[in-house]
Amino acid sequence: MLTLEDLEHATVHGETAKEALSQAERRLAELLETKKAIEQKATTLVAAYVTLSVALVGASAGIYREGHAVAKALPFALSAVTFVIGAVVLVAALRGRQYGNLGSTPDMWLVKGRIDGNDASLARMRAYLVHHYANRIAVSINSNEAKHRLLNAGMILGMVGVGVFLIAIIGFFAL
Repeated sequence: MLTLEDLEHATVHGETAKEALSQAERRLAELLETKKAIEQKATTLVAAYVTLSVALVGASAGIYREGHAVAKALPFALSAVTFVIGAVVLVAALRGRQYGNLGSTPDMWLVKGRIDGNDASLARMRAYLVHHYANRIAVSINSNEAKHRLLNAGMILGMVGVGVFLIAIIGFFAL
């Protein structure tokens, strides 16, 4: 990839710079949409996991209070704990991370030779923006990958919680 210094000395073609900037903006916009989708899934699952945890703790306490053996109540409590851990992991997925932003600040444009420049200065500025977008895109990819890992871990914990719950139900009726 060309450095800013390389771009300074390069012949930049207007239409090429315009298309490159358009592609970079679309890619970053796609990454920001992916971020929203991950966070919506995580938020939905956190609410579900907390609700299930409360219900399972209530069931566990009710079973124990009715005089059943701890062995019958414990699997429900363990399932609740699994969902709580899953909710914590999902909340970590919602944690703020660094992302690139669309657009540029006005101070990048309000410079003599840019704001009052010609088509060549506009093409060069677009090339500079594409260069900056490359870093913004890389940062956003890393943040989305971290959020994806946490979302996947939270979903796996949810499936483990369901598995523990099924074992609890089978064990409840078997004992």
